[in-house]
Amino acid sequence: VFADKPTTSKKLARTVGTIIIAFQLFAYWLFAAEAIEDYQKGVVSVYTTHEYCMESNEAPGGNFLCEAERTNNLDAFVAFFMLGIFLAADVQQSARAIMKAQSKSALAFACLAAIEVIAAFLAASVSISQKLYIGEVTDAVEVGVGLLFIRELSNRAYHGICLTNKKKNYRSFFLVLVAIVTVGLLVDPICEALFAP
Repeated sequence: VFADKPTTSKKLARTVGTIIIAFQLFAYWLFAAEAIEDYQKGVVSVYTTHEYCMESNEAPGGNFLCEAERTNNLDAFVAFFMLGIFLAADVQQSARAIMKAQSKSALAFACLAAIEVIAAFLAASVSISQKLYIGEVTDAVEVGVGLLFIRELSNRAYHGICLTNKKKNYRSFFLVLVAIVTVGLLVDPICEALFAP
């Protein structure tokens, strides 16, 4: 992917990599935007039925039972320690790729990969901080680690495309990917019709 004069196969790999990184950046933005919105509202989790919430224009009235606790520095340390374990190797790898890039195109792709790592850290940090703010320590760890599974998309895609160390099959990978997404979109309304009250 970081070759000076990439072959057609490596150009295709860069294209696929860029698409995946763009999707990852979008996913990070969704997580961070929702966390910032919740932060600004100072909201905590309150449970009610989906139907009642929709009927009341997402502003149901009445007394609700909710949980809110205080967190401390130890809670923050646990959440960010988990985040650090996940990201430390990626930060190092991104730095190495930038320093060792021997062409402008390789440098550009390495910088894009570094931006994705930074975006992952920022999105996870905001999401973790919001959960700590409302006292949900386990959720803080969960949202940080869960969000970083988005980082595994590139690795999973690479393993799905590679048939052997040298041979890659983009067509079958993308056909299966499209099939899974299509079936998922079909299953969603079926589940809603079967299980929603």
